[in-house]
Amino acid sequence: GLATALVTTSYVMDATPACFSAHVASRKGYGDILLQILDSRHEIVLGGDSKICREGGDGPMATAAARIRSSSELGFTLVTDAQQLAAAEGRILGLFPSRNGDPSYHGPPLELSTRKVLDALGGRESGFAALVESEITDAAGHDNDIVALVEGVRELDIAIRVILDFAEHRGDTLVVVVADHATGVPGIVSGMPQEA
Repeated sequence: GLATALVTTSYVMDATPACFSAHVASRKGYGDILLQILDSRHEIVLGGDSKICREGGDGPMATAAARIRSSSELGFTLVTDAQQLAAAEGRILGLFPSRNGDPSYHGPPLELSTRKVLDALGGRESGFAALVESEITDAAGHDNDIVALVEGVRELDIAIRVILDFAEHRGDTLVVVVADHATGVPGIVSGMPQEA
């Protein structure tokens, strides 16, 4: 009976949103994952429109891409930028382009997407469950990019503050913050580690 939402700065069929909305044999079954997301009961799905999603490819991905292109049959309001997201009502599918041409990061700042979910679902008597993911920290860790990692943590911190402010006086909200995994060896105190 809970309303559900998925928010990520990665593409919508990436591993973390997929594990909350699809059952497939491999995390690389992007077409099958996207079809299951489109057929889901999620109220809000916000993430990247990776090249594979936009162009379609073969098999299940082509089917999913065709359904997205004929968005009147989706059951979602399709949005592609922050202004459309702010104005959208009802079930929302946000497929956002990459930020500044970086294929690892998509959509508006996580704070804006998070606020949209809380505004749309926070008043539901039956409650809601939302996954909010920052892919920025993951990708920056893989790349050993300390500057991007710090920026990703800052963006996530702002989104978490929005969530905690929402939950603070409610008494009925559980907030769980976890890292999906740790990558790289960023040096917090003395910079990047020396070669062994």
